[in-house]
Amino acid sequence: RDAVISALLTAVIIRVISAAPGYLFLAPIQSSGKTTLIDIIFRSVFGYPAGAAPWNFKEEEAVKTILSILREGHAGVVFDNIPNSSHIDSAEVGKLITSEMYQARVLGVNETATCVANILVTGSGNQITLKGDLISRVIPISLTPNTENPEERHFSRPDVLKWTEDH
Repeated sequence: RDAVISALLTAVIIRVISAAPGYLFLAPIQSSGKTTLIDIIFRSVFGYPAGAAPWNFKEEEAVKTILSILREGHAGVVFDNIPNSSHIDSAEVGKLITSEMYQARVLGVNETATCVANILVTGSGNQITLKGDLISRVIPISLTPNTENPEERHFSRPDVLKWTEDH
């Protein structure tokens, strides 16, 4: 819970601070609520749903994704559905998390772009392990549904995303 509150508060202040940790929402199985929880944070703070980006294991693809997100002016990103049981490491994502400015070569031209890098960086996946510099730059948030079939759970607010927008 403390880590979720940290992610929420980081979202609130991310645009006025120079760097913040990333957050990795983890669970043992699918349908545990990882993406929904991230979406609640985005809708509550930014006023729109989280934009999902692919997790790229090739750094040159990660550069293109990150640069596009920053140039479009998004307040945050979720690297959603990282493949199950992955051991993730990325120098580019690490640089995005800890740098005030992100600099990379623009695809197809001999030009470098420099963008302000103060965005909320989140990810989600099942049974993911952090490696390298991401260990000290990302806060893991573990969700445990306490059931073998979390998609069959019932909640007092069946449409929590609609409720979040309304309140």
